[in-house]
Amino acid sequence: MEIKLSAKTILYLVISLIPFLYAVNCYFMLDIWNDEMYTLRYFTFTHWSTTFTDYHVPNNHIFYNVLNKITLSIAGISTLESAIHHHWVLRILPLAMGIATVGLVFKIADYCINRNAAWLSVAFLMASLPWLNHFLQIRGYGLSTMLFTASIYLVLKAIEHNSTKTLGLLILSAGLLLYTIPLNMYYILSLILCSGFFAVIRIIYIQGPFQLRTIVPQLIQSAPFRVAFAIGLGVLLGLALYGPVIQVIFNNDTLKTKEISPAEFIPLLKLLSSAFLNKRYFILPLSLA
Repeated sequence: MEIKLSAKTILYLVISLIPFLYAVNCYFMLDIWNDEMYTLRYFTFTHWSTTFTDYHVPNNHIFYNVLNKITLSIAGISTLESAIHHHWVLRILPLAMGIATVGLVFKIADYCINRNAAWLSVAFLMASLPWLNHFLQIRGYGLSTMLFTASIYLVLKAIEHNSTKTLGLLILSAGLLLYTIPLNMYYILSLILCSGFFAVIRIIYIQGPFQLRTIVPQLIQSAPFRVAFAIGLGVLLGLALYGPVIQVIFNNDTLKTKEISPAEFIPLLKLLSSAFLNKRYFILPLSLA
């Protein structure tokens, strides 16, 4: 199949490859740093029961640590000292997850829009500083991004085709996304809300104005509602997996919130905008492309 890309798409893709390859070059051979070392010491190179049941700090991204333990076992790395001397091996797993994320972003944009939009979406991801700074870490951030992107793709496929297999994969993806990092619940809630919104919009679009007494059965029968229900089952799966540490997760200092006054919000917004762009102003026209 012949792939035709516009000159603008090729330009953005080439420009975005530069920070991606630079990040891989910098981070792939980077020595293990503090948070990674703590995770490896207390949650990876330890007994399996500790990985599943110890949550004294949120560094234990449980599902990622499980996958990491399996990967390191296959690679023959069984001690922290050995991991320090072969640190690049530990980054193979997150690199594979990062590549998978790029592929999923491409499939989502290609499925929803077209092939040029898919390449532009990939270019935008590869120029994203938060993703570049985190996807190669020996922790659960890259896995979370991959699973969330996979969940979005599965949501779109399930709404369109209403496949039992796709819904099953969505339940698994959402459950493991939550089991990686508890705060991924925010992403999962966004998927549930969007699915519910699509369900209502679809009813209005297809059948026009409706009466309150008829909307409930129509919602239940709609594909987006079934998708939202599947994601909800995924949440239950994730909570069940967290069973041994569920009390600690919902009762720790990291969940304490702090109110932000309007006077603090504007400077914070400026700081976030500056950090996001980081002088990469080409992202602005890229986002409008």
